[in-house]
Amino acid sequence: MSDSEASAAVRDTGNSVEILLAGCRQSGEIHWKDNGKSYTITTSARPDDESAKSLARQSIRLPNILSSRWNIEETVRELEVLNIKELAPLQDSPWLHGSLILPLNENGEGFVNGYILRYSPEKGLEYERIQNE
Repeated sequence: MSDSEASAAVRDTGNSVEILLAGCRQSGEIHWKDNGKSYTITTSARPDDESAKSLARQSIRLPNILSSRWNIEETVRELEVLNIKELAPLQDSPWLHGSLILPLNENGEGFVNGYILRYSPEKGLEYERIQNE
């Protein structure tokens, strides 16, 4: 493949949105594992640098269905609103500032732009359209 063909292939992949995933507890804490260590932080205060760096490593790319030309702005807007409403103190960390964090409920699910996202170490990130009844 020539350089121009490779460049065109990269352009054709489109936009992507990276998020940080962590589990959420009703007590206002989020938790995750990183390199065999468990972390828990409160969502009401700036995290310490070690925890913030670890959370910043929990990055995953959203599926293309949520980052297409016709819905990427809505996806990002929903995540920004969620982060401002529920996770604003985390943005005070230089390691997390500007990051889009998606807390997952006790079932390992998060909700964005009409989709349920599920994460498991075995299967990775899966998504399912929410059916309107």
